[in-house]
Parts: sequence; structure tokens; C-alpha cells
Amino acid sequence: MQVLASYARSTFWTIGIVQILLGLYLGVTAALSHQPASRPRAAAIVLFLGFLNVAMGSWSCLAAWAWRRQARFARLIVAVNSVFSLVLIPFGTVAGLAGLYWCCSRRMRQSTPLAGDFEHESKPEDGTHAWVQKAIPVLSVLIWLASFGAANWWARTQGLTKHVAINGLLVLFVSEWIAVLCHEFGHALAGWAASMTLVSMRVGPFVAMRKAGRWKLQFSWPSILAMGGAVVTIPTHLTDLRRRMAFEIAGGPVASVLTALIAFSALLAVPGSPWEAWWQVPAMITAISAGAAVLNLIPFGFAAGYSDGALLLQLLRGGRFADLRETMKMVGTTLITDTRPRDLDAGALANGFRAGMGSPEEGTLQMIQLICAVDRGELGLARQCLESSLRRIPAPEKASGACSAAEMAFYMAYLDGNADRAGEWLRGAEQLAVSKKTPLAQESDYWRALTAVREAEGQSRQAEEAYRQAVEFLAKKPATGLYQFERELLETVMRGGWVRVDESALREATA
Repeated sequence: MQVLASYARSTFWTIGIVQILLGLYLGVTAALSHQPASRPRAAAIVLFLGFLNVAMGSWSCLAAWAWRRQARFARLIVAVNSVFSLVLIPFGTVAGLAGLYWCCSRRMRQSTPLAGDFEHESKPEDGTHAWVQKAIPVLSVLIWLASFGAANWWARTQGLTKHVAINGLLVLFVSEWIAVLCHEFGHALAGWAASMTLVSMRVGPFVAMRKAGRWKLQFSWPSILAMGGAVVTIPTHLTDLRRRMAFEIAGGPVASVLTALIAFSALLAVPGSPWEAWWQVPAMITAISAGAAVLNLIPFGFAAGYSDGALLLQLLRGGRFADLRETMKMVGTTLITDTRPRDLDAGALANGFRAGMGSPEEGTLQMIQLICAVDRGELGLARQCLESSLRRIPAPEKASGACSAAEMAFYMAYLDGNADRAGEWLRGAEQLAVSKKTPLAQESDYWRALTAVREAEGQSRQAEEAYRQAVEFLAKKPATGLYQFERELLETVMRGGWVRVDESALREATA
């Protein structure tokens, strides 16, 4: 619901800007036409269409603004614009339906849209600006339009047929996916050369993920609208990590340039060949890949979230987004190598935490800091991290998931032996799992938490049973640094180490 609302607002803004640009183009064309006197009616029609597009585009931008600001007449403005957007298949149709649902659903209006996904909120020193988020989708649409125009112009110069076996929106999607696949494969190949392990790749609606050593392919309908792609890799070691990350990032634009050159070479061989009817495919791939390479290399004021060029500059010269990216990469290393949390660079972790404050990753980063502090034996710092997490997430139902809530319960019991608070959190995690239909009993984090809580409560038999379950699940985990840390910590809990008895409860018991 939140993602849909954010998508609709972003689409209203994009469509509005494109319509304004189109209207201005039509207006200028009519005004500068060499035959306005001989064909006044045609010139008037073009001028009217230009004015109509500017008006509708302005209304669409107003709807996006009113929706964001929750203005007084937002529902009326959004409803009218949603009806007009329904005919703009497919993106405008989805946005229009979402807008109408927002107008009718009080629950959707009360939900907070995910501004971080579609609308950038600048933070000090991160090198980003509010106009970047508004410019990116417009530039993407302009690249698409320019791709169509360039392909059709080339076809006319070569005398090719206008109608092909596949055309229109389908050829745009197919060409976009091929161009994105080549771009992301460039990142993956460069990452492999820089000792990175590929764990996930997304191209349009297709998502390939590596789980338990096996690759699984998934299909996501919402991703059709978002287009684009992404690659997730994990470094196999931490030596010279930033430069290796920069090399990985550079692989994408280089792959786009090579894709454009290869597609253009195929395009030159199309006239007179059996593939002549399919000329639009290599033409669109050429234009989209070339446009993507240019767009990806523009630094956008060092806004690293929006271009490879900006991230490259931040990685080489320093920046908040690069700090956050480096931290997440370092943490991933503990999942596939024998690198322990205590082995991670404390300074880089601190920089990443500062960069991630106020972002969706803030909670994850706080837990990472806590785990690293525990593994280093800095239990005072670990308690500070725990209390900071509790201020941000005051109740189990506010956690990102049942497993996260259970892990919080584990550290409450481990660090302070506060059985009451830890037990309350564990029960909240179990209720959250039931409400979200999460198989919590299949997770080692739950059994670790149950072990620590029962041990803190003095229920040795129940703690022993939970311990056996936790050991069984942890035995299925790979022998990597993070899981070795969890195994050792579980043994420490069973020995009673660092599990403190609540002193107030002890005084009441002895009184």
C-alpha cells in the first residue's frame, strides 16, 4: 500500500513534466511554423494541443504536490487527475487506479508513503539534492522517447518498413530488459574480478537469488513498472575494499557502452537480411544502452543513490552514501567467510552508522553495532546500542519482523539478565509471527532467544530443550564468521556467562 502510493505520486510528477515539455514543444512548433498563414486551422489545432498538454501536465504536478503535502483539496485534485491518467496505459493506468483508491480509502490516506523509495529526502553532506529525484524519471522517459525517435529516423534512412513483427511497448520492454541485463552483468563480472560473490540479480520483473547454495528465479509483477535492475554482491575479503567496489561499479557503464556498440553493429547488418523485420530490437537496444551509459555516468551533484558515476566519485573521494554501502558490504563478508564481526573496521562501521541515521537501514546498523561490540567484548557499548535500538523500536510489533524482535529479546537476556523485559519481547515476537504467518519456530534466532530467556528466568530444563533446538538449527548454517560467533555466544549463555540476575527481583526474593 505504501509502495503503491509512492509509485503513483512519482508517476503523476513524471507524467506532468513530460506533458509540459510536450506541450511547450507543440506550442513552439506552431509558432515557428513556416506555413501558419496558409494553414491557420492546423496551426491553431497544434497550438491548442500544446496548451492542453501544458494545462494537463501542470494539473498532474499539482496533484502530486497536493498528495505529498496532504493539502486541503488534495482528494479532489488527485481524483480528477487519476481519471485522466487512466488512459495513459500502462503506467498512468496503475497510478490512476492507485490515486482513486487513495481517495476512497481512509486507511491508505493515513499510511505514510515510502519517501525513501521514490522521493529523495536530502541529508546533510550526502551530496544529494531534491531536484535529482524529480529529474531522474523525466530523463528516463526522455531517453525512451529519444530511442523511439532515433530508431524510426534510422529506419527511414535505410528504407525499412515501419511495421515490424513486434513493436510499440513490447519492443521497448524487451529492449530495456536486454540493455539492463547487459549493464548488470557488467557489474557482476567486474565484481567477480574484484573477488566479489554474486548473491542476487534483478532485471525488470525477473529476480535471481542464491539461497542455501542454490539459485532460484522469481517473477515480480510490480517490478515491471519500476523497470531497471540491481546486483547484490558480497566481498570475499576486506583488503582495499573501496577500490574494489569502485571497480565493480565501473563495470556497469562499460558494459552498457559495449552493448550499444554490439547492437549498433547488428543494426548495420539488418537491411537486406532475414532479420530485417526485427530491426527495432537492435535499434532500441543501441539507443537505450547508449542513453543508460550517459545517464549512469552523470554524477548528479554526487547523488550516489542515482548514478554509478556519482557513487564512483564518492567511493574514491569520500561520501555518506559510499560509507553506508561499504558498511553493508563488510557485514556481508561475515556471512560467506570466516571473518568475525569483531574483525570489521570499527571506524568504517561508525561512519556507516552515521550515514544511515534516518534511513530504512538505521535499525539494521544499530543491531550490527551491537553484535560487533559483543564480539569485541565491549559490553558497555553493546548495552548503549541496545538501549538506542529500544528507543527507536519501543515494542516488538514495531520491529521489522518477528526474527528481529526475537534477536532483541536474546540480547536483553544476554546483556542484563532482565527476564521480565526479555520475556515480554519474546512473547511479542511470537504474537508478531502468528499475525504475519512467519514460521518463527524454523529460525535459529528464536531458539537462541528462548534459551537465553529461560536461562535468565532460572528455568534450566526449558533452557536445555531450547538450547538443543538452537544447536540443531545452527548446525545447518555454514561455518562462517557470523554463525561461529552465534554458536560461541550460545555456549556462553548456557554456562551462565554474562547473564545477570535482576538485582531488584533478587532483593525482593530475599526480603
